[in-house]
Amino acid sequence: MKSIAVLLVFSLFIALSKSIHLKNNCLRPCPKIYDPVCAYDGENFKTFSSSCSMDLLNCEKETHFTVAQQGECKEDESVAENLDVSSECNKICPLIYAPVCGSDGLTYGNMCDFEIRNCQSNFNLSVLKEGEC
Repeated sequence: MKSIAVLLVFSLFIALSKSIHLKNNCLRPCPKIYDPVCAYDGENFKTFSSSCSMDLLNCEKETHFTVAQQGECKEDESVAENLDVSSECNKICPLIYAPVCGSDGLTYGNMCDFEIRNCQSNFNLSVLKEGEC
């Protein structure tokens, strides 16, 4: 009888540790550094204290937030102001600095920024070179 009770307790421990293990796949320490990001899940904006905390919530709650911009979200602003979105060309650009030089003599932050401007100018621009003008 005693061995059956021990076996039941052991089985319960194994079952619980497996379910805890699945949840622990999301558990990882995030640095306690405030480096806010404004994230968007297709419907809502949310400011996270860091991209790590955003990734952790995505894992734990199976949400799909992605970084829209560095820094806190702007309250009461349109989607276009919280995301780098052109209302005409409707494209979301990453906030990565990889400059390209346009035929208009302007340096664009990245190819996506250039493509938005090119769209807005009815595709009259071309890339002269990668890097600043």
